[in-house]
Amino acid sequence: MGLTTHAGMTHRLDRATPATSDCSPQRTPHSAIPHQAMSQPAPTTPKDTPYSSLDTTAATPSIAQRCAYLTFQTSGVCYFAGGWLFLIGSILFYPRYTNLYDIAGEGPLIGGWLFLFGCVGFLIGSLIEVKNNRNAHKEGADWLRFIPITTSVSNVIGSILFVYGGVYFLPSYYAENPSLGCYLFIAGCTVFSFAIFVDVPRMIRANQPIFGLWTAVAVFNMAGNILFIVGSYYFLPKFLFVEDVDAAA
Repeated sequence: MGLTTHAGMTHRLDRATPATSDCSPQRTPHSAIPHQAMSQPAPTTPKDTPYSSLDTTAATPSIAQRCAYLTFQTSGVCYFAGGWLFLIGSILFYPRYTNLYDIAGEGPLIGGWLFLFGCVGFLIGSLIEVKNNRNAHKEGADWLRFIPITTSVSNVIGSILFVYGGVYFLPSYYAENPSLGCYLFIAGCTVFSFAIFVDVPRMIRANQPIFGLWTAVAVFNMAGNILFIVGSYYFLPKFLFVEDVDAAA
């Protein structure tokens, strides 16, 4: 009788006890997991995405907002305008435009002012870069976080050299020291080239493709600096004013 009672008690205990043991973890039903917790991606650190600064979840900006952003918050417009001013100013320094509008020396005068305004455009663009990159060093863990502000400050130094050199391409200052403006332009382009080389490790960290957009921009920028250095060197007076030996004899 006692055995029967014990067996009955055992059977009731088996029905009341769950199949899993007390030490096994309890599983949450799949439907009880919030949808946001399932679909939310793992957070990324600024070190993983050094070039991402746009909020992709924000609404698409209008054309007016894009134009305002490109004009007042990026340096591209300033560099673009400064480059065109430099190009037009360089053309006006050709000998055939010396007496522009039948005014003696009018071409170099206008070209010198275009040079100066172009240099100011570069300076404004580099200052905008400093403004945008002044807090970039806070988004990282290693020395690469200091690259944006380093390149920006380097561009400011190069732009200041350009402005100073542009002043000496005005006819009145050019007559005093015709070589100084060329040497300042060469020094400014050298600083710009330094800024490009400094930014290379950041491009490598971002896994930029060899034939990608950022690489193309850096290559063309470097090529422009080299050509500008060569052009400034051959604009020195010793290459512009060649004495006629036969006439002098």
